[in-house]
Amino acid sequence: MKKKYLYTLFSVFSGLCLFSSCLDSLDVIPEGQHSYDEIFANEVTTGAYLNSCYDELPEFGIKYSWGTNLPIILTDDAWEYTTNTNYVGVAYKGMKSDKWSNKLIADNSNWGKGNRTSWDLFFRNIRRCNLFISRIDNAVVPTEQDRVHWKAEARVLRAYYYWELISRFGGVPLITEVLPVDYDGADLRRESFKTCADFIISECEEAMKVPEFPWRYEKNGEEIRMTKAIAAMVKSRTALYMASPLFCDGQNYWADAERITKESLDACLANGYELYTEVRNTNLYGDNAFYEYSTSQADYGPSPIDKETIWIAKFQMGGNASIKFNGLPSNGANKSGICPTQELVDAFPMKDGTYVLDLKEPYKDELHLEPNYASGTTYNPQKPYENRDPRFYAIIFYNGSQTMNKNQKMFDIWTYNGAKDGIKMGDIKRTCTGYYMRKYMRPDSYPGSWLKIHWRMMRLPELYLNYAEAAIENGNWKDAVDAIKPIRDRVKMKNINPSNQEEARLMVQNERRIEMAMEECRYNDIRRWTKPGEEMKYGGKHLTAMWIEKVGNTYEYHRCPIGQSYDKKTDSFVGTPWTRETYKSKYLLHGLELDEANRLEAVTGVNWQNPGWD
Repeated sequence: MKKKYLYTLFSVFSGLCLFSSCLDSLDVIPEGQHSYDEIFANEVTTGAYLNSCYDELPEFGIKYSWGTNLPIILTDDAWEYTTNTNYVGVAYKGMKSDKWSNKLIADNSNWGKGNRTSWDLFFRNIRRCNLFISRIDNAVVPTEQDRVHWKAEARVLRAYYYWELISRFGGVPLITEVLPVDYDGADLRRESFKTCADFIISECEEAMKVPEFPWRYEKNGEEIRMTKAIAAMVKSRTALYMASPLFCDGQNYWADAERITKESLDACLANGYELYTEVRNTNLYGDNAFYEYSTSQADYGPSPIDKETIWIAKFQMGGNASIKFNGLPSNGANKSGICPTQELVDAFPMKDGTYVLDLKEPYKDELHLEPNYASGTTYNPQKPYENRDPRFYAIIFYNGSQTMNKNQKMFDIWTYNGAKDGIKMGDIKRTCTGYYMRKYMRPDSYPGSWLKIHWRMMRLPELYLNYAEAAIENGNWKDAVDAIKPIRDRVKMKNINPSNQEEARLMVQNERRIEMAMEECRYNDIRRWTKPGEEMKYGGKHLTAMWIEKVGNTYEYHRCPIGQSYDKKTDSFVGTPWTRETYKSKYLLHGLELDEANRLEAVTGVNWQNPGWD
């Protein structure tokens, strides 16, 4: 005979399930296993239950579908060509509100989680956190310090899960207690984004007051656990999103956002966090500290070398799997994977600080084939990769860049038409944009000995950028200029010099794009910068490649729509441009699985589905 938990989220007889599957492993204790009373009567199992609250934590990186990163390739920063219409192809064509498409757009599937969605997984772990928080005050624990530490940790973890939910779906139900077994869910409602945000910020602030809750951990194996620094980041992100056009409900919350993001930044700076600015291996990286940092492992101890990283994921980039799915044909990759667009390349300024394109109107035409060069730019269209922002060289493989082969010899990468790594539309192994992703690949890594790097989910520059954006929108744009100076100093770029609020906004948005490139940040940015019901300006409706022809010892550079090829004989593009639907307003918010939305509406009498997903 099976024992049931004293408390479950919903009655198994009600037919209602907020988490897509009522047959959850937490709903029933099989015979012979411990009851909750037994679990929390032992210090070991009490700690183990807290660990279970981290189960199915997103791994990010390329742990989505088919070895890619959907949040990156659903922006104007990248494109991925695939022949697999069940994965990326579905996302690009425009997804319907069924289980597969919801899983693709809505969550990190973590390979092997079946058809479960982020709505399901995050609420499942919130439920675990609720139970732990309800029990910890009377549980048996190793020390009283552990009790208060673990409770603060669980509160921040729950707040993080709620942030993940509201950043995807908008307002969600705030369930903070363990509900009785006979709860039928009839009074369940989605709270406003502001109400959810206030709760998340408050939870983080309360946890940060706990002396026993650490700012960072000093041992390997504890790196995914919550800290005060993670709480500061969750608090900062939530405040910024709360004030953004998509989520603010027409209200002005920028003063609150500026204050909260500044508090979060200052708190981390005062507690040992700082940018990685000193190059350790000058033979490999020269003076490019950003590049070394981007391809290094986070370290732990009382005085870590890396004091910039706030939180890492379990997944590690740069290994055989990630290179296999996102790499160069000449190094044996099965597919080119995430290919940076010409639009992202255009965003990197020149080394002297001038911009390549006008930030307000970067292109003269809708298809982005006619660049609108910035006034005073030193960019040379015939030498497009010379003298660019140092971050460009750390993030993108371009025509003429170098990497290491299996013989541990450096070789040139050529992406011109006809080259071994050259551009070719419709070939899964070759770039469709003229570029390959370099970020996360160490320069001394080679086939057979790929060196792994943890995916960084949170790092200090985002706190600078969050504060800078909020300060601009609250009218204090000169403070924003000062805020991003350390980020630009790290790569030896002179600071921005805007003359008004609009210029400051455009410059900081561009800085955010390049500093956080290939880190999933832009996916949230292009959505939250858009008002409800509008199409995303940076959603990738039209994206371009750099088609290069080699003529003798020189190169001809042609901007072309992704999907088309350049015909040298006719000096024209042939083929049909590839398109995708995810710039449309429907994709500002994720859709609930259709069956789940229908179940909730049947019980509550309220439509739960987000616009466009019915």
